[in-house]
Amino acid sequence: TITAATNDTLNLTVDGVSATVTLAAGTYTAATLAAEVQSKINGASAFSSAGTSVAVTQSAGVLTMTSNRYGAASTVNVTGGNGLAGLMGTPTNTAGIDVAGTINGAAGTGSGQYLTGAAGTSVEGLKLQITGGATGGRGTINYSQGYAYKLDKLAESLLGTSGPVASRTKSIDSSIKDVTNRREVLNRRLDDTEKRYRTQFVALDVLVSRLRTTSDFLAQQLANLPKP
Repeated sequence: TITAATNDTLNLTVDGVSATVTLAAGTYTAATLAAEVQSKINGASAFSSAGTSVAVTQSAGVLTMTSNRYGAASTVNVTGGNGLAGLMGTPTNTAGIDVAGTINGAAGTGSGQYLTGAAGTSVEGLKLQITGGATGGRGTINYSQGYAYKLDKLAESLLGTSGPVASRTKSIDSSIKDVTNRREVLNRRLDDTEKRYRTQFVALDVLVSRLRTTSDFLAQQLANLPKP
């Protein structure tokens, strides 16, 4: 029997989240008590907002609380409350464990139910969900690379540092550099040609000026000759 304010509260920590739940007063069987405890824990806002829930079962009057999470992060601890001693006695806490095993002979990294191929092995990045609880072999897994993987590899080969795009880009850059060098040489030649033409023009202009002076002098001399 649960009596209000006497033996109706439990302090719990589930998967690292703590809260206090209050059970409804009343007389319970082991089965109905398990249902009430589960309902109050899963209804607590601290647990529901964290995505945490538990399953509460009973066997021969002994309640068992199990987190819905898997692995070493899965823990349910009843830490206090006025109903601890009367309803739970001395709780036994059992932490969850991560899955462990090998994939194609290479040791995997376990996290909860998931076994992931270790880096540097032939199964690197392969992630398997182990749903059964028994130990032993799980059979054969057939793995094939899909279109996305093949497209990624194709893009990598095309866009990589040694791919055709990089090679073509280097070739174009080289051509641009060659054109730039040729343009600089041509500009220097044009500058030299311009200087030469300017020098020749100045010399020609001086010569024309001298010829005009000579012409004017001759015209004056001819004008001064005695007329017959």
